[in-house]
Amino acid sequence: MIKYAFSILGLLACSSLLQCQSKLAQADLNQVTQSKITEIENYRGIKILDEGPTGSKHTNSKRGEFGCSKFRITVYNDTILPIELEIKFPSQPTTSLPDPAFNNQYWVLPDSLTPDTFQNAWNFGIIGLEEHFNSDFTDSPIVKRTIQPKEYYTFYLAGIGETTFGSGQNYSKLFINGQKIDVPYLQGKSIKDENTESDSLNLVWGIGHSPHNLYTLIPCGQISYLEH
Repeated sequence: MIKYAFSILGLLACSSLLQCQSKLAQADLNQVTQSKITEIENYRGIKILDEGPTGSKHTNSKRGEFGCSKFRITVYNDTILPIELEIKFPSQPTTSLPDPAFNNQYWVLPDSLTPDTFQNAWNFGIIGLEEHFNSDFTDSPIVKRTIQPKEYYTFYLAGIGETTFGSGQNYSKLFINGQKIDVPYLQGKSIKDENTESDSLNLVWGIGHSPHNLYTLIPCGQISYLEH
């Protein structure tokens, strides 16, 4: 898990990716990212590496000046079975708990905005966000990807948030519902899970906010174990 204190004003985080086959899935992980994945303890054979947020301000004709957070998420299959990754973020903003003083929304970024290779650069090499957020899109793309044993899949998230209070710090994490995680200020660690199938794991995007001790839990997809 990678934690990064971030100003709430530019906050958000959010997630990424492609309806088609990922360019990054064909590229080798760079040495830094590979070593980070190796250090992560797996949960039911799944390792999730969160990198970010990195953030900056952007300007376009629709939103004016806005802050946007970017994340790079890598899901690694450390099992002996193929898995199917499905990512889908809500089409509407999600409010914070226990006080809905802050709302944020996340989107998977399309392939056209993301780099062909891993870049340890500001904004991970993502380009064209001003034009993207000036378009008429509303929903985040749905990601569906089969990940073979000992392989991985990477996608990018972008998030925009609004708040009625001043600046603070935020920590974010993509995790499996019910997984023990260490995210500062994230008071809730799970959501109501109606999925009782043992071959499927629900995914949650969690955000902890300080100093107001608010948090947000966003259901955002699932991982399913497939037969050979």
